[in-house]
Amino acid sequence: MATIEDRGEVAIADAARIATMFRVLGDASRCRLVYTLLRRDEICVGELADRLGMSESNVSHHLSVLRAHGLVRFRREGKQVFYAPDDEHIRLLLDMTLEHVRHADAPPGEPGNHSSRP
Repeated sequence: MATIEDRGEVAIADAARIATMFRVLGDASRCRLVYTLLRRDEICVGELADRLGMSESNVSHHLSVLRAHGLVRFRREGKQVFYAPDDEHIRLLLDMTLEHVRHADAPPGEPGNHSSRP
């Protein structure tokens, strides 16, 4: 008997988890945070806030959402908390999404755009 995956379909539970992941990453501030984390092994909240021009409380809020969904991990050192991407899958996910967005932005008929948009 063929499984759902064999037929190119996705289980309802998996589809819901994928949708949740994209909802979490659907916030521009969180995308910027993750991209900044991807450029470093780890970084503290204060430095993230400075680099992105955001308040520390706002950065902390977004990092807690990302952590709750398994996108970042943290380590405490005294009073400082350092964050890092949870694994390499996050880089792949964001890089492929960025490539798709830039691909879709290419004018019709130009290299990089394979759509049939007029």
